[in-house]
Amino acid sequence: MMDEVRQPLLLAEDEDTDSDGSSSSVSRKLYSTISAAKPLLHAATCKNGKVVFKKLEGPPSDDGAEKVSEAGLTVYTRRWYVLVMFCLFNATQTAVWSTFGSIAATSEHAFGWNDGTIALLNNWGQICYVIACFVFSWMMDVKGLRAACVSSMFLVALGASVRCISVEPPTVTWTMHLGSILNGLGGPVTMAGPAVLSAVWFPTHERTTATAIGAIMSGLGNGVSFLLGPQIVPLPPANMSSSPLIESRTTVSSVTWTDQSSAVFSNNFTQQYSPDELYIEDQNRIEKERHAIQLLMYIEAAWSIGLFVIMVIYFPKKPPQPPCVSAALQRENFVDGLKQLKARPHFWILVAAYGVATGVNSCWITVLDVILKPFGITEQRAGWIGFYSVCGSIFMALAVARFADKVKRIHKWIVFVFYVICCVAYLIFSLACIEVIPSSTVLLYTTIIVGYVAITSAIPFLYELACELAYPVGEATSNGILTMVNNFTGIIFLLVLMIPNIGTMWTNWTQIGAVACCLPLLLALRERYNRLEVDERLPDMATINIEVVVPAPQDS
Repeated sequence: MMDEVRQPLLLAEDEDTDSDGSSSSVSRKLYSTISAAKPLLHAATCKNGKVVFKKLEGPPSDDGAEKVSEAGLTVYTRRWYVLVMFCLFNATQTAVWSTFGSIAATSEHAFGWNDGTIALLNNWGQICYVIACFVFSWMMDVKGLRAACVSSMFLVALGASVRCISVEPPTVTWTMHLGSILNGLGGPVTMAGPAVLSAVWFPTHERTTATAIGAIMSGLGNGVSFLLGPQIVPLPPANMSSSPLIESRTTVSSVTWTDQSSAVFSNNFTQQYSPDELYIEDQNRIEKERHAIQLLMYIEAAWSIGLFVIMVIYFPKKPPQPPCVSAALQRENFVDGLKQLKARPHFWILVAAYGVATGVNSCWITVLDVILKPFGITEQRAGWIGFYSVCGSIFMALAVARFADKVKRIHKWIVFVFYVICCVAYLIFSLACIEVIPSSTVLLYTTIIVGYVAITSAIPFLYELACELAYPVGEATSNGILTMVNNFTGIIFLLVLMIPNIGTMWTNWTQIGAVACCLPLLLALRERYNRLEVDERLPDMATINIEVVVPAPQDS
């Protein structure tokens, strides 16, 4: 089995020698390799089931002659600038997307929203992702990273700006939804882009690390959102966080409510109010909440616009010379790549294992405030849980990615271990929530953080493994499909959350089931590192004529 999995993809131009010493030609079903961008290696001839590539300085001349370039592989320092800019773009899009997950209670009190409104604002990210996924996957494959990233960042900046128009109902509801839609349309590049960027700019021994950095920065956006939102936006009154706006003095006769963050309710004492006093205090409180939310919108919009301007000024499409051989080889064109993915069963196993588990988790964490609200955990505490979870996942993913870059061919088992840890952590959390086991604040914090760190740390390895299984299909195509399924799962999760009075306890068990059902899929998955084989068998471009033999889909 292992011999078959690690069967070389690169063969010398000489004829193969059989066991009896005689020569024979190799015959194998191959794919055409076409790229919209000018390749550094051009498919010159096709013979005996092999595609022969030659290094080119430019496209073939009119008379068919080929100009051979003497330039070799080059790794540029600017790759880190490109990666940092992509990470900031990724984090910004995610922070704008998850804004209201960290200030849900205040937003409901200030605008008269409910949990369904908060869920829909988050759900626009998934819905618009499915709509725009193929467009931006095509753009990354055909037009390159610059066109895809700059146009996506423009949508994010425009969406953040639209949300600044008004904070007065009912206009605020429409502008917030429109802003979420525009931001969601820019999402496909942030999820499918890390593997594309690492393949274009980074050498083989840094590829998984670069993918991990690019992918995990979406978590940083969540962390910043959970930390920044509650620091700027005040808590609502304790027992009115999800109540509709008080529109008439006569609707309330006498209400007792406590708020430690308000000067009126300082020193933790409770005070009785007349209807007129309660109405005036509530209106003042609502105005403060709206102004605080508007300030948060201004901050996010200003940052988004500034980042967009920087990316317009300088964000290169690709390096002058490739960092590794696989970066120079042409990929399948977008349409043919989509067709050929149908015949790769193990790629679809991976798609299911990624889409179900991470699709639920990515939406579960954005409504963490809503989920923890029944247990008396405030927005600030929920924000710190989210922030610590993100920080832990960043450090874990980077450490394991560096290890994987050195050891190689262990991506599947890294993902499997992370999934097991996540499943156990969330199971303990859910049992504590229903008081089957003793519950405590420390236990809730720990289980959420461990579970989130585990599932998020697995994502970069799933991205890289998808690229290896799909090769020579382009990274944008394979990761676009992968992340589209993830977002489709998220749509279903958030739509169910919008059902009135459904509660939140079901979300915990759904999270456990989503991860647990993926464990058998991972065990059934057969790893194949098609792209890595190319780079290992041809570490440089010293050999002008090479033959690249790609396995047929049924063998992958």
